[in-house]
Amino acid sequence: MPRQISFRQYLFLLLAISVSPLLAQAQSAPPAADSYTQSSKSSTNFGTQTSLLVNSSTTSYLRFNLGTLPAGSSISKATLRLYVGAVTTGGSFDVDQVQASWSESGINYKNQPPLGASATGLHPISISSSSLNQFVLIDITALVQDWFTNPAAFPNNGIALVLQGNNGSFAFDSKESTNTSHQPELEIAITGPIGPQGPQGPTGLTGSIGPAGPAGPTGATGAQGPQGSQGPIGLPGPAGPIGATGPQGPQGPQGPAGASGTFGAGVNSQTGNYTAATGDNGKLITMNGGSLTLALPSPALSSPWYIGVQNLNASNLTISSAAQINGGASGSISLAPYQMVQVWSDGTGYFSSPALLAGANITLTPTSNGLTIASSGSGGGGTGGGTAGGDLTGTYPNPTLISTGTPGTYAKVSTDAQGRVTSGTTLSASDIPSLQPPTFRTRQALSNLPASTSTAGARSAVRCKWPDL
Repeated sequence: MPRQISFRQYLFLLLAISVSPLLAQAQSAPPAADSYTQSSKSSTNFGTQTSLLVNSSTTSYLRFNLGTLPAGSSISKATLRLYVGAVTTGGSFDVDQVQASWSESGINYKNQPPLGASATGLHPISISSSSLNQFVLIDITALVQDWFTNPAAFPNNGIALVLQGNNGSFAFDSKESTNTSHQPELEIAITGPIGPQGPQGPTGLTGSIGPAGPAGPTGATGAQGPQGSQGPIGLPGPAGPIGATGPQGPQGPQGPAGASGTFGAGVNSQTGNYTAATGDNGKLITMNGGSLTLALPSPALSSPWYIGVQNLNASNLTISSAAQINGGASGSISLAPYQMVQVWSDGTGYFSSPALLAGANITLTPTSNGLTIASSGSGGGGTGGGTAGGDLTGTYPNPTLISTGTPGTYAKVSTDAQGRVTSGTTLSASDIPSLQPPTFRTRQALSNLPASTSTAGARSAVRCKWPDL
């Protein structure tokens, strides 16, 4: 039964034959012609192809030259060696005798010669994917012996590689293959006298590098070499963690008093007549000049808008507007020397707080009549006193609240003529609507007024904060 061997096994076999000259001598018959025919291309010759195809529509043909065999030799073994170069589909093939002559450059499917009996004794050779890049060895000794010993009855017309069945498609390297140089060979073992040694063949290809051998024992430690030069300084390492905060040191001595500052961005200082603007919102407007007028725009500016006004001159300051002031028609407010007042807009008109006299020391004391305002110190050479105005009536230092309505009883409270609550009932959650909380701003400090301002005519219940109206 033919079998497949690797290239290494094949070389070993040749070596074994070469070292036994008394038993047998190996002789290689080179291929004289090879080609194949194909039914789908019946007039095409494939004699120059590098592969010999075998499939259901293709048959390959080979012929070997036996003229190199010594006359009188006896053939003991003839082995066909083929190299599997491609396997598309596995299958099996047989080696058949060729019954008529043919040429490599002329054979095609139309003129292909007839085939005879099987040269293997009907023992097909199987080809599978594992056969790829392997040699296939096939024993055709009986046929080669007939060619050599009785050429008249058995002319050497070569052999054909024929697919067995309908399945299988594979190829062998032809003598024209230069990629592997694995051409078909007919290896013949002959017996007889040893002939003279032939010339040395060409050097074969260098084999692949074998695996590395085991490491040898470690040699003795050599003498210590001289010390090398110092290398460059390495990069600085990362900074360490920050240490814990130390204890607080003793308080240092107080520094010298700083120079007096100037008016900040919230102060608009004027020395002549001036018309207030939207951009003055939240500012203190100081007026320092004789008989000046501060005009408020008409119509009234959009709420919330408010200003502080301070008269820094010995003459009265007039605050006027064509819009409503304090609920009345268009008019004016007269601000005495060194007095200050707050003015705000609700979008329809302007309102003012009671005027304060700059430079006075104001003391607020609750009484049964309302709020007692006492002033001390000096402002412009005057003393505390004057007639109350705005929400107060009477004279300082003991003004009273003015009557702002009619006493009566309402849903939850009772009030007197001054609007004070005299009695009431407990409120429930449903009595309180959801309202935005009022916003308060700190009023301009009285200490910003000149210290020489008179306290005469000081008016208003002093508020520390008032809403944006």
